[in-house]
Amino acid sequence: MHVLLYKIKKMNEIRDNLDAFLKSKNYVSPWLRFDQVSFSLLFEEFEEIMIEKDKVLYRQDERNIYIYVVKKGRIRISFNAENGTEKSFYIAEEGSMIGEISAIDNLPNYSDAIAIVDTILYQIPKKVFMDHIPYEEKS
Repeated sequence: MHVLLYKIKKMNEIRDNLDAFLKSKNYVSPWLRFDQVSFSLLFEEFEEIMIEKDKVLYRQDERNIYIYVVKKGRIRISFNAENGTEKSFYIAEEGSMIGEISAIDNLPNYSDAIAIVDTILYQIPKKVFMDHIPYEEKS
C-alpha cells in the first residue's frame, strides 16, 4: 500500500512539474498553441522518458501511438528523400510537440526523430491527448 501511495504522489508531482513547465513556456510547439487545453488533465496519464544523444525516438514510415513534448534537450526532425539524402525540417526544443500527426491520423511518420543531445520527453498516449483536446462538432 505504501508503494502505491508513493507512486501516486510521485506521478502527481511529475504532472504538476509538467503543468508548470508548459505554462512557463506559454506554448507547446513553436507553431501551434493549445491554450484551451487543461494541461493538468491532459498529462494525468503520461510517462517521462529519456532518449540518449544519437538515439532514435521514431523512424520515418513507422506508426506512432504517442504524442511527445520535449521537456529538456533537442530532437532533430528529418526525412530521407527518395534519392537517399537526409533533409532536416527543424530542431524540436523545450516545449515542442512532436509525433502528433502520425499518432492522431494513424498514419506512418513522415520523418525521423533523433536526439541530438540527451533529451527528456513527456510521452502522452494518443487517447489521453484526444480526450482532452477541445473540438467543435460539425452540424
